[in-house]
Amino acid sequence: PARMQPLDDHSRNRWHMPVLLAVSAAAFATSTVGEFVWIDRVEILDAGYRVTGSEDFANLWRLTLDDYLERSSKPPSPRGGYWRPVYALSISLDWWLWGDRAWCYHVENILWHLAVVAGLYWLGLRLFAADEDGQSIAFWSALLFGVHPLCVHSVTWISGRKDTMCAAFAVAAILALARSAETRMRATRPLGASLGWLALSAVALLLALGCKELAMVVPLAALLLLPKLVPQSGPAARSARLTAGWGLAVLWSCVGLFAAYRASVLGGFGLNADYPTDSLWTNVAMSAAVMWRYVLAAVWPIWPAISDAWPIPQSTGSVEILAVVGWVAVAVIATIGYVRGRSFAFGLVWFFVFMIPAMGLVPLRHVYAERYLYPALWGLTASGTALVFAAVRRWMGQGGASRIAAWPLGAAAVLFVIATARANLFWQDEATLFAHSIAQDPRHVEARLGLAHQALVDKDYATCILQSREAIELGSDPAYKVFWSPWIAHTNLGLGLYYQGKPVEAQAEFEQALARRPDHARSHYHVGLAAFAAGDLRSAARHYHAALELDPNDFLCRSNLAVTVLQLGDAAQCVDLLAPLIESHPDEPVNLNNYASALLALERHDKALPHFAHLIELEPGQPLHRAKLAWCLWETGRKDAAQRELARVRAEIPDHPTVRFLTGLFAQGGR
Repeated sequence: PARMQPLDDHSRNRWHMPVLLAVSAAAFATSTVGEFVWIDRVEILDAGYRVTGSEDFANLWRLTLDDYLERSSKPPSPRGGYWRPVYALSISLDWWLWGDRAWCYHVENILWHLAVVAGLYWLGLRLFAADEDGQSIAFWSALLFGVHPLCVHSVTWISGRKDTMCAAFAVAAILALARSAETRMRATRPLGASLGWLALSAVALLLALGCKELAMVVPLAALLLLPKLVPQSGPAARSARLTAGWGLAVLWSCVGLFAAYRASVLGGFGLNADYPTDSLWTNVAMSAAVMWRYVLAAVWPIWPAISDAWPIPQSTGSVEILAVVGWVAVAVIATIGYVRGRSFAFGLVWFFVFMIPAMGLVPLRHVYAERYLYPALWGLTASGTALVFAAVRRWMGQGGASRIAAWPLGAAAVLFVIATARANLFWQDEATLFAHSIAQDPRHVEARLGLAHQALVDKDYATCILQSREAIELGSDPAYKVFWSPWIAHTNLGLGLYYQGKPVEAQAEFEQALARRPDHARSHYHVGLAAFAAGDLRSAARHYHAALELDPNDFLCRSNLAVTVLQLGDAAQCVDLLAPLIESHPDEPVNLNNYASALLALERHDKALPHFAHLIELEPGQPLHRAKLAWCLWETGRKDAAQRELARVRAEIPDHPTVRFLTGLFAQGGR
């Protein structure tokens, strides 16, 4: 039976916690030099997943992450999707506090990670209390987790905070559950104090669920760890087990409510993803191979990978069979160890439970992603540490195990600190991050799309075109499973071609993007943009209209549509389109010129005149504005003023067709 290890046990080494926090913080100190990278720009800088007002706050609870990014008004998809409202509120609060100072976000990410490390240490003290070296196992397993390079993706990446927040609240939920059972045994007023800890456990789980769907496995983890967390014998053991049972019922109820809410409000229980293939065996074989790759990365994590590209087995081979058989053997060993109460087995239980989503049971967007190991990685470090101590005890006997085991474990910790500090630097900016990822794995499609986007921002259109084409070719390879967005790839390629002066080729790429997202306003807008540049005004107008119907607040689309219909001769529609823009942005020269020109075409000279006068104030160096002002003056009867304005224009552009037309008009003395 497990020995009870209360959280306030003064027998443990007091230097454990300060060392854990200091060394873990030091390992990630270099992350504070990093910028906002990758999804950070969309979710934080561009306010994609931030709450900016009351409407956003309402949408946060009814929209999945993908729909929220577009503030979609469509019915929820039956495929569901990611939903992380607590994370969204976190970055929204940070934006209010820190603005765009990235280092503040990095410091907060480190603090969340330290909270996880501290919680896992306390959990380890309970789990391994019956082990002779339980305190040392708890310390070393938490330390190795705290400085492990595989945590970089979750800690150094600002948007990786979903993982650290979820883990912090998940561990807190399990610890509070254990504390409620302990309080039931020890407190003077056990019922009230125990209920308080149970309530805290439920709240922590709900917060974890609001950060990441992974927290749905927390009740299962608590159930399997109960033999170590709650005493199994003694006068108050029955009362403690009963309290823990009620606590588990509360946690399972929280998960049930979460699942019901997702199904009813968010459209579905899924994560808007598909299984890698249609073959059950192929999926099982891939999952087994991926899980072994995770173990290898945990043991030798010198260069943590960012790429998610994974080959799809084309046939059933010996490697796939061995991978599956190997995990069956590990599961059998873990089960035997679990029944016998071995410490290493409880570490494996933690690993298996928190890797359930990544095992392929639930379809995810990435077949392989090392950030899925957070916080499952602690199970491997705990199991490995327990095995090291067991081996040393068998070799050395009962005495001196802690001192001997400290040498290999300490060496591993030093190696991990160095590797983590170096890996942090690859996240300092997007160019460094994506170039490093492609150097590791040229098949990382998302990295190529990131470089293409950065090249587009830097106006390096040749690089944008090159990386976009590479991404499309690699992403379309049926032999590999990668997560990528064909819509983004074709859109970036189209924009690169458009800005290179190749509108016909750009339109073909934009139409490829439109075929993938026909209900997206930007898809239609880009086709309209290229069609206009290619001289196909009717096609441009049709797609601009479609874009404006999907997003009536797209002022740029409204402006471009107005120019297009004006060139098609529909001045009245141009005026109707631009009127709200002129009212809200009266000092925007392009819209003002088109609006006034449309009024002029409609012979509403008295309405156009003040707008041309304002245009001259905004752009005094544009003589055509003055020529059109002269025209309005002439038609409204102020012919002397019109002649003076036209004389000034003739001195600058005497051969311009508009000037020649007005000269002839004024010479005739009429219209």
